[in-house]
Amino acid sequence: MDMVVGVIAAIAIIGIVMGTISGIAKRAFRLRERRLELEAGKTAQDNAPLLEKISLMEDRIRNLERIATDDRPGLAAQIEALRLESDELALGTEAKR
Repeated sequence: MDMVVGVIAAIAIIGIVMGTISGIAKRAFRLRERRLELEAGKTAQDNAPLLEKISLMEDRIRNLERIATDDRPGLAAQIEALRLESDELALGTEAKR
């Protein structure tokens, strides 16, 4: 009879210990998962300015492709006029200094 009580007590202790270990493991996994979620959110915030720059660069590339493939004869003259205008503005700004 004492042996039966000992076995039952051992099984109960093993159950309690396993339950405690299981609870600790679940909390550790949840904590790790939460840390990863926070890290991913931080990374997304850090990448937002880069994504915006990429979008702007894509727009510029589209415009350059359009200019490069445009067959209008006056396009080169328009580009040169813009370049001259830009140079004049730059010179005017430097003269004021």
